[in-house]
Amino acid sequence: MNTALYTDKSEAAIIGGVLNFPETIGLTASLLPESDVFSNIDHQKIYDAMLDCYAEKVLPDMTVVMNLVNDQRIDDLLADIAMENFSNANLEYHSSNIINGHMLRQLSNLIGEMQRTVDNVPDVQAEDLLAKINEEAQAIAAGISKQTFSNHKQKIDKLRADLDKPADGTHLVGLSTGLDYLDRMTRGLKSGQLILIAGATSMGKSALAVNFALHAAKREGNVGLFSLEMTDNEQFLRKVAIEASISAADIESRNLDPREKDRVREAADRLENSYGTVFYDDTGGLTIAQISSRARKMKIQHDVKMIIVDYLQLMRVTKGSATQQLGIAEIGRGLKALSKELDIPVIALSQFHRGIENRTNKRPVMSDLRDSGTLEEDADLILFLYREGYYSEDPAEKMDGTTELNVAKQRGGAVGVIYLNFNMETGRFTQNTNQEF
Repeated sequence: MNTALYTDKSEAAIIGGVLNFPETIGLTASLLPESDVFSNIDHQKIYDAMLDCYAEKVLPDMTVVMNLVNDQRIDDLLADIAMENFSNANLEYHSSNIINGHMLRQLSNLIGEMQRTVDNVPDVQAEDLLAKINEEAQAIAAGISKQTFSNHKQKIDKLRADLDKPADGTHLVGLSTGLDYLDRMTRGLKSGQLILIAGATSMGKSALAVNFALHAAKREGNVGLFSLEMTDNEQFLRKVAIEASISAADIESRNLDPREKDRVREAADRLENSYGTVFYDDTGGLTIAQISSRARKMKIQHDVKMIIVDYLQLMRVTKGSATQQLGIAEIGRGLKALSKELDIPVIALSQFHRGIENRTNKRPVMSDLRDSGTLEEDADLILFLYREGYYSEDPAEKMDGTTELNVAKQRGGAVGVIYLNFNMETGRFTQNTNQEF
């Protein structure tokens, strides 16, 4: 048996150090804020009592700890530890050793669980297992790294420094969308946010997300895009079309005059030399665990500043979900957790059911999200797209790109409608300057 898994000696050293030097409990608690990292159950009970003392601002000396534990067998153990005359000289070494042992035990349990799955679950998929292993391993690491807690006093220095900075005119605290009015209303797409772009079919949801991705790649760095419907090449052509202001169909068919070819070449040069780029994954039917795993890889390898998922209803729900609605709810919670874990905005696209087209007023409302689980609650920012012309029988009106972007929900911010111009041939969205803001 690997002795690194069980850290009795270091645990005794920590307990003995506190018994002999009770005033060190504050430092000890900052290094080991929970008792569950101890491998010995009796040591856990003793350390819990010490943490209780710290919480009550009482020094955890021998008498106080014994009274709290109130167990003769543990009293004898405490006496034995006290006789060792432990010092507090190697506090950080022993704390690190205990945490390492805790992580090794968790990893050992995870490996055992995966082995049992391989042995006993029919039709188990390797990629699902790898995603699960990655997710659980990340959780193990996060559980250790996040055991210290932040407090508002730590943010006061930054607040004071920010007050001395001149206003930048945009007041952005997140990533710019490239749409001035939207940036003013939201102050940018913020880290840790789940942003939902929702609408009926053919409203331009995917195009808007690519517009956001292109702008962020130019200004901020790399972006990750999971395209569950369109292929990598289709997404690439859409990106070039937006940048060159030429239709993707014409670019693909090379139906271009010399001037248009020059515009495509110039667009390609700008994309190649931009600050960042867009990394695509066009694998269909991914689960939330698989997307989370791949997003983590994108973050580690390419330091992506934003993740886009196009679109939710094409993701594969886990077999444990009783209904599609519960499956989408699980996906929404997973994407929100991913945004917080990676500390970047995550944009998810959602398509409404066809029933919306049977209404007289086809503008999206919040109740249209009812079939999408708990997305309304999980999302920090909800953007509805609506283009009146799409429903017109008149061909000219049908091509009218005037689009309503309804900021239907913004946690801690304003809501309202912003008007955009959508060029359906090129996929480019621009600000409608006729609107006063």
